[in-house]
Amino acid sequence: MKSENIIMKTILFLLLFSVKSEAQDTITIRGRVKDSVTREGISNVQVFIPKSTFGTTTNSSGGFSLTFKPKNSNITIVFRHIGYDSLAYALDRIQSTLDIYLMPRVIPLSEFEVSDKRVYSEIGKDLPQSILVIGAEEFEHLSFDDAGELLRNEQSIQVEETLNGLKTISIRGGNSSETIVMYNGIKLNSVYNNIADVSLIDLQDIEKVEVIRGSNTAIYGSEAFSGVINIVPKFNDNYHVRFRQKIGSYDSGQWTLNLNGAVGNLSGFLSTRQGASVRLFSTQNESNFQIRNNSKHFTGNFVYRLSDINHNNSLYGTVLTTTKDYENERDVETLSNEENIFSSRFDAYLPSIQEIEFKVSKRSFEQSHTIKSDFGSLTRNLSEESFNISIDKPIEIALVEQRFVYQLETTEFDISDIRGNDFTAFPGIARQQFNRTRHAIVSITKIHQKSRSDKVRVTDFDVSIRHEFLKDVQNETLSGSDFSKANNERNGVYEEETSYKFSYNIAGSTENTIYNSYMNYGTNFKFPSLSQRISSIYLKSGANENINFNPEKVLSKEIGFEIIGSLPDHEIVDEWEFKINIFNNIYDNKIRVTFPIGVPVPIYDNIARAKISGLETNLRATFYEKKLNMNIGLSKYFISDKSAFPFKYDMKLSMGITIKHSGYSSFITIYREGEQVGWINSDDEQLAVVILPSFSNIDIHISKAVNWNDYEMNINLSALNLISDDLIIQGLALRDRRYYLSVGIEY
Repeated sequence: MKSENIIMKTILFLLLFSVKSEAQDTITIRGRVKDSVTREGISNVQVFIPKSTFGTTTNSSGGFSLTFKPKNSNITIVFRHIGYDSLAYALDRIQSTLDIYLMPRVIPLSEFEVSDKRVYSEIGKDLPQSILVIGAEEFEHLSFDDAGELLRNEQSIQVEETLNGLKTISIRGGNSSETIVMYNGIKLNSVYNNIADVSLIDLQDIEKVEVIRGSNTAIYGSEAFSGVINIVPKFNDNYHVRFRQKIGSYDSGQWTLNLNGAVGNLSGFLSTRQGASVRLFSTQNESNFQIRNNSKHFTGNFVYRLSDINHNNSLYGTVLTTTKDYENERDVETLSNEENIFSSRFDAYLPSIQEIEFKVSKRSFEQSHTIKSDFGSLTRNLSEESFNISIDKPIEIALVEQRFVYQLETTEFDISDIRGNDFTAFPGIARQQFNRTRHAIVSITKIHQKSRSDKVRVTDFDVSIRHEFLKDVQNETLSGSDFSKANNERNGVYEEETSYKFSYNIAGSTENTIYNSYMNYGTNFKFPSLSQRISSIYLKSGANENINFNPEKVLSKEIGFEIIGSLPDHEIVDEWEFKINIFNNIYDNKIRVTFPIGVPVPIYDNIARAKISGLETNLRATFYEKKLNMNIGLSKYFISDKSAFPFKYDMKLSMGITIKHSGYSSFITIYREGEQVGWINSDDEQLAVVILPSFSNIDIHISKAVNWNDYEMNINLSALNLISDDLIIQGLALRDRRYYLSVGIEY
């Protein structure tokens, strides 16, 4: 009740906050800059008043907000972009319109500056590697439920969804515990099992989604064996209030309310979402049993610019809270989750030390999970509270770019089991309490080499080092079962590991093309999660007594090449892009997970060595003045031991088609995924093989935007899994057709 009261009070505050309220001597102009051909928003447009210090740039959807103090009535506002003809508006004219249309002039090629340095996104602070950036213009008007539904269209990404609504991300055939998920740079992965739930991320008011493929990141955590997902929110837009209602399959319903506002240098948004669904089992004799899911989400973001001119001095804040409830009548299972994240980031440019970044975040997580089976009943309660501090300091000396990062993570973890009937026969714990402390020091050095050739603009040699200290302290044991011998040896003792990565990067351009190539070689490590160390308590006999809880390690090699080109004189093709990546990951001391039938407790053992190598190719092209976009991707992975990477496909072919014209948007995805193999512990304590056959499918999203005065209405229709098959696992159809309709209105 307290959290709901806080949310309601905050919403009422932003309702007042979202109304334009400026001092009498200032004027605020808001609007959206759009392409005159495609009617889509244009990002990075300069919006400024000539011969003054007042100016801003448009966000990823073309929205802008410009606050200034007029000295006279003859004010002119200029809109300038390298790919469009510049446009100037008188103040009285721009106050009477919300949309500014620019005429395309040239086709911009990529994110390159005029100088010899490439412009990287926030996630590109690390070494050069395979990076995918999905801007809001690609998904803003389509009815994707969350980040998981959007990312499942990428050929190197696999999204797994459990019955309780949990959605996890896997990249390049790896496990979901090997992918780091961040929201505005704040890590969402649980310390308990290193898994993040991407269903928490509402795509409303998201600026972009950034994806790193591969294990060559140093800044974002040693657990990122497979890659990193970073969700970047917007902190201001050109609307005040937006409401969206969605209905569809499984008697599902969802409503979302978004509020935006700005007062002086302070801007931000709030978003609240509630949803529910009821699903029936597929077999006839189980048709009366239901699976019910309910969820509530609340997100708040703000940014305060300390200076109108220097946006490096900015304070960011984020609040993310969610509750999820799940009930399975047939299996007599219930699950309740509550998660809260509070974070702050300060980007500063100080006279004495120049550029520096500070991050502070706090995450709390509560879970209660109850299941009943032939063995009896088990209720597991989890409580996790973590606190994070990060300091990021870049330095540039001549042609050397140096970055130092310090990270501190402290976690208090509490787990308890309540057992009934025959479950008491299983060894286990009544209660365990832990403290985990992690320190990390990161150094990234980029050595830029001069080039006098236009065809070779960038020649970099990069080195990164990450050193971590980790200590687990078991505070209290309230049962007769203690840690295994391997865990006792580590209790209260600092462990240390170091990773090294090297990269060589060459990039340049010709008259109508830009290319980028890189070679990466490096190591990485992953300390056992608390879930893995706790699991040893449950199996205290046989080979499981000697589970090796040394850190997992990986040796990674990767070669990547991408080329972007334009055809300015071609009547049909505007721009094209081709990417290819070849990689090889060798894992030592791989910790494998299985689940006993009817027991919600993971069990682990070791594989001495495993390997994943792969080939990824992608071709994108735009046609007819950006009205048509096509994307074809193929990923093929060679996995040495699939039991170490259960239920991961080894091949995916996908094709995406986007059509935008006159307010209509349509997105069609056609894909084929390879066979998936997994293992579970059977009743006779042997590993039983479960095979999900390969399949093909089609998803369609259609959207129409209607403008009327200051209002905009969006109507979306989604049809998923149109090629429905008969795959039923444990009484549930996994690949059945699903339909959703959503209607939204904004002011």
